[in-house]
Formats: sequence, C-alpha cells, structure tokens
Amino acid sequence: IVFNNIRNKFINNIKMRLEDRVTKKKKEHIYLLDGWCVLPSVTQILHFKFKDMYKDVQDEVLKKESNFGTKVNKLTEQIDNGEDINIDELPIYESFCCKQHLKLNLKHNIEHIESEKIVINEELGYIGTLDKIAYVNGLKSIIDKKCTSKFNKDYVSWQCSMYMYALEDKNIKKLYCEWLKKGDIGKLEELYIVDYEEIKKLVKEYLKYKEEI
Repeated sequence: IVFNNIRNKFINNIKMRLEDRVTKKKKEHIYLLDGWCVLPSVTQILHFKFKDMYKDVQDEVLKKESNFGTKVNKLTEQIDNGEDINIDELPIYESFCCKQHLKLNLKHNIEHIESEKIVINEELGYIGTLDKIAYVNGLKSIIDKKCTSKFNKDYVSWQCSMYMYALEDKNIKKLYCEWLKKGDIGKLEELYIVDYEEIKKLVKEYLKYKEEI
C-alpha cells in the first residue's frame, strides 16, 4: 500500500517533460522519477509474465545477444536520424543488419518520426522507453527492434501494447517488430494489440507480487 501511495503521488504530478525528470538505469531496467521514486518498467513487468522465456538459454548467450542488439539499435537509430555512417566499415554483422534496416525502410515505406521515447502510463503507474514511432505505409505505428535469434510474438505484442497505452496517441494504428536477426534477412513482423483490461490485470498482479516479496 505504501509503495502504491508513493508511486501515485509522483504520477499525479507528471506534467513536466519526462526526459528531464527520469533517470534510467539501463542495465537493471530501472527508472527513477525525480531522483528516487522507482517506477516499474515495461521490461520488469513482462519478465514477470514471461518468466520462463529464457530458461533454456545460457546467460552468456543472452548477454552476447543483448550487447549485439544494443549496438544495432543505436546504429539504426543514428541512420534514422540522418547521421552520416559508413556502413561498409562496420563489423560484418552490424553492417549486414544496418543494410537490412535500410531495405525494410524502403520496402514498407517507413518514415521515421521519433526514437527512444520515454512513456508513462499515469493510471497504471508503469514506465518504459519505446524504440521508434514511424509511419509504415502511411499509418502511424510503434516499432520495436529485436536482434534475438528467436522471435516471441506474444512478448513483443504485449511490450508494444503497453507502450501504446502509455503514449496515449489515438493516431497509432499499428504495432510492429523489426526483427534483425544476425546474418539473416530482416523482417517487419506485424503484432497484435493486447486488450487494455488484460494489461491492467497483469500490472495489478505484478504490484501484488512486489508487495509480498
């Protein structure tokens, strides 16, 4: 109860620019609001729901995939922002993924709007950073980027749905995952939208779990 009251106190005064109020600890997926109020992140909540997703994958493999994904995500963000990058001088797999990214942009008529946007759901009290907002074939969409060896459509659908409800932009029409698998052809996978009531139920279960531990 105390945890919820503190969280709500800060969420009710969230009118300031979020980027100026939030400190993100990327390694732990923790967000500090106003320096000390910890808000649950989309990643933390979904790891609670999909707790067995990586149970058969070695930690070393997960770490390598995560590091590679972080590099590719940053490079493709720079490309979308119009920065001058010599793709051919990058390491072979990073270069390949960047070229696949450019091909997907052309194939699906993707027009970049914004990257790495922090969003907060004031009602439910969770926070997260979405990868990309863009027009895809003329429709405003949220895109999450993955470089994992396997694609979990359920996980990414929940992830982007939580971002969408936090963003509160009624013009968002579609959710996608840009899957840039190392050494493979890039794909733009359309996701499904999770019902808001299901997300409310999950967040409630997560907060109850956190109160009990």
